[in-house]
Amino acid sequence: MAPGIFMWVLLLCMSTVLVLLTASDARSLRRRILRFSGLVFPMVVHPLFGIRVYRISLLIPLVVLLGLEASGKKKPEKNLLGTLISPIAKEGEREHLSGISAWFTGVFIASLAPGGIGPAAAAMGTVADPWASMAGTLMGGRKTKPGKTFSGSVACLLSAFWSGVAFTLIFPDLGITLIHVSAGAPAIAAAEVYTSGTYDNITVFIAGAAAMTLAGAVH
Repeated sequence: MAPGIFMWVLLLCMSTVLVLLTASDARSLRRRILRFSGLVFPMVVHPLFGIRVYRISLLIPLVVLLGLEASGKKKPEKNLLGTLISPIAKEGEREHLSGISAWFTGVFIASLAPGGIGPAAAAMGTVADPWASMAGTLMGGRKTKPGKTFSGSVACLLSAFWSGVAFTLIFPDLGITLIHVSAGAPAIAAAEVYTSGTYDNITVFIAGAAAMTLAGAVH
């Protein structure tokens, strides 16, 4: 467990530095802090209370958020969710599915995977997606056809793998192996590259969980 904790602490320290270096304004800073705070679910809620409570803790806010999303679309002048997320929302996010709703959607769907795969995919994707954005902002460089930077894609892959290995070392009883992580990390990186806008907040978790489930079945 100790090596995993060390890896995780080091990853969080590096993430903090990247957040501070790349946050263009207070809104961006708040948004990234909120994103990383999502690690509480796979790293704290699941180990302490088990998979059932973990799923419920994701489902309840998801239902509330989607209800507010639907209400806001019907009555834009009374968009409560838009008002609540305005301190962290991206430009134009009120007109589409919000990033926080997308995150809960993706993580909840991933939680339906067997065993500890859902929490592992949640931890990996929660780290990897912002790392892609931050590395792309900091380093720039050549872009792929979908418009994502190569530096961001590499950072996404490496951070997903790193966080996955750390997760397996911290929670060895969950049955997540290096094979699962080796399948999930590229799937997360690919989903981040080929999904545009807010919806990569959904697909990275589903792709990671699906790849890890398949790898576990084959193995």
